[in-house]
Amino acid sequence: MKSLRKTQDPAWFYGHEPKGFERLFIRQSGLEEHKLYTHMFVEDLGHLVPYRIGANEEDMFALETDDEKLSIQAICALSDRQGRSWVDSSLRDFLTKVLADLLYCGTAYYHLSIERAEDSWTFGTMRLNPDYVFKIGTLAFQYVPERDGPWSTSGPTRLQREVRQLEGGMLLRFRLPPDLRKACERAMRSTKRLSDLAWPDLDKFMQRPTLEDPNPQGGVFDFSQFRKSFDIALLRSVKHTGWIARDYSGEEKSDFFTCVMRLRFVRFQIAIRNAILHQLSSQLTKILRKLQSEFRLQITTRNLLTISDIDQMEKGLYDGTVSFTDLIDRSYNG
Repeated sequence: MKSLRKTQDPAWFYGHEPKGFERLFIRQSGLEEHKLYTHMFVEDLGHLVPYRIGANEEDMFALETDDEKLSIQAICALSDRQGRSWVDSSLRDFLTKVLADLLYCGTAYYHLSIERAEDSWTFGTMRLNPDYVFKIGTLAFQYVPERDGPWSTSGPTRLQREVRQLEGGMLLRFRLPPDLRKACERAMRSTKRLSDLAWPDLDKFMQRPTLEDPNPQGGVFDFSQFRKSFDIALLRSVKHTGWIARDYSGEEKSDFFTCVMRLRFVRFQIAIRNAILHQLSSQLTKILRKLQSEFRLQITTRNLLTISDIDQMEKGLYDGTVSFTDLIDRSYNG
């Protein structure tokens, strides 16, 4: 196994099953698993910024900075785009990817590269698989397992294992605050477990024919009762986040309940969005100060819902001064 100080490996999935000591370096977060309700939860929670069309799309984030041009270059590099008009869409896509890594792996890593090009700077960003990145003190490393290499005249080649030391000063690392992280972990565990139970093995509930009773009439499985019980279990397991599993038409749910849960879910999204933007601002400021000693960057939202807006909407809901339809529409349009 080699220990190298070189560029990070861009591969996201190696199709490698860790064995022996490799389990010390590689986590198995289940990132490649596809659980129905887990996927739905991650996808819905990932809409931290609404999609807008036209001029409104370019008016969702504000940059408080000493060098707007340098800030725009760094932010657009997060999604391989260029120009001020791409800042909002770059941040929106970046937030979605970071949140997916946080939900599945608990941590998100991005490596930022900066190169001098004549009288300007060129930025590049690489998303790293958190399962293969580990830290020892202040040093960050990427474990690259044995993998297929380029083809040669004698056939395919195999590349040996490597431990690559990452340039820590250029590494963007994201983790949710403890309260948000615990809430997300609880929801992920519940949705994974319930996804496995969503379609029961009906043979286990059917009465088997015997010599005494070759044509049993009892033991008919009532799927409607199971579905009702399952929906209640799912709602209870994720109610702390406000997610209702895209079920807005259930007869047991009132419009008031749907609005309360929707506001709770949006509040949860806003808290996560603010946490990621705060970490992104502080880390980009630290990195870009290598280019400008007095550089400062603070990314904030504008024309988007805030926690105070959610408080006012909840007050209007309880006072009866806001209609259910207006509240739902505003919560989705951000």
